Amino acid sequence: MALLPLLQASSDDASDISVIPPTEPRKRGRKRSNIDPAVKQELERAKDRKRCSRYRRRQRDERQKLQQEVENLTAQLTNLQKAWQVSNELATSTWKVVAHRELKERLSAEEHQRRLFDAVEARAAYIRRFQELMQLFKSGHIDQELCLPQHKKVRVDSSDAAFYRVFAEDLDSIYARTDEVLRTCGLDAVVVPKLNSKETWEGDCNTGAFLFTNHQQIPFNFDQACQTLWEAGQLPHRHLDRQDFDDVDGPENTAAFKFRVTNSLSTGKVVSAVQRVVARRYMEKGRMVLVWQSLMEGEGIFTGMRAGETGWDVLTPTTYGSKMQTCISHAPMHFDINSLRQVCLKPFTGMILESVADDGTEMMKEFEKLHSQSVSEKLDIQHIPEPNIVFSVMCPTYCHSCREISYTYAALSR
Repeated sequence: MALLPLLQASSDDASDISVIPPTEPRKRGRKRSNIDPAVKQELERAKDRKRCSRYRRRQRDERQKLQQEVENLTAQLTNLQKAWQVSNELATSTWKVVAHRELKERLSAEEHQRRLFDAVEARAAYIRRFQELMQLFKSGHIDQELCLPQHKKVRVDSSDAAFYRVFAEDLDSIYARTDEVLRTCGLDAVVVPKLNSKETWEGDCNTGAFLFTNHQQIPFNFDQACQTLWEAGQLPHRHLDRQDFDDVDGPENTAAFKFRVTNSLSTGKVVSAVQRVVARRYMEKGRMVLVWQSLMEGEGIFTGMRAGETGWDVLTPTTYGSKMQTCISHAPMHFDINSLRQVCLKPFTGMILESVADDGTEMMKEFEKLHSQSVSEKLDIQHIPEPNIVFSVMCPTYCHSCREISYTYAALSR
């Protein structure tokens, strides 16, 4: 009886408790999607499009990379082809030059051999003729006419003749530049006071190039000065192995000749050079212009060294006699000078400058001879100061020990 109320109370409490439904057991595996199949299909298509886009982009990048590599390789190939073409052209041109030079040397050697054969035959004929004359002389039946001397003119080499003709053709153009040269050298407006003179040397002693200018008063009348200058301009004092070339246009006003210049080095060795000169005088009203061109070629240790010279001498009459203006342009023309022969350049330059100075001194001596011959003529020179000094020549000299070129004044007294 006592348990009945307790059971009723517990039943009342149990009625207040909510009933919890039992949970289903959790299944393993992929979670099922509740997405609509149409949406799912659209998502799959979007993924495919994205994947295709990435693939196409990758393909495009690879294609662009390959195209860029093709362009680079094409450019390299083009450059290599151009370089090969240029190299091939240069090689072909070089071979052409070499072949042309070899052909020229061969023809020259054949011509030289032919001349040697001719010379041998001529010498053999000369010997035979001499033997015949000796036989006739011994037998006493020699013709007197055969004993008469037969003068033969010195034969000028063909290369010399070509040189003279080429330089003679340039003299007219050199003469046409006379006023321009005087103006450039500052001699066009120079007033020479009586017998004072002024010389200037501008040059490079290492290369041999120089420019010489001079203006001075000569106390002789214009006609005498013109004739003396023309005779002295032919360098009559240069007689060593001299050969004159007469086959020129207007030989009365044109001179062509060559000679040999020698000099001694500090070692005692004698060196030499051959100089060829072509000169021409132009007579104008109140003016005489003497122009010339020359080429000096070294011999021996100076072989391959050359120097060209162009000069102008202008004579005009003045109150005190005549005024002479001189301009000489000298330039080296060396070929095939190796480093072992560079030491020969200064001695060669010294020999050239000494030769030019000697020619100037000899020319002034010719005017001194004219003064001595015409001392009886009355020249109006009573107002000339310092009458004992007429000419002053600046002479370059080469010192073999110190290998330097210096300039000294040589005064020519009356």
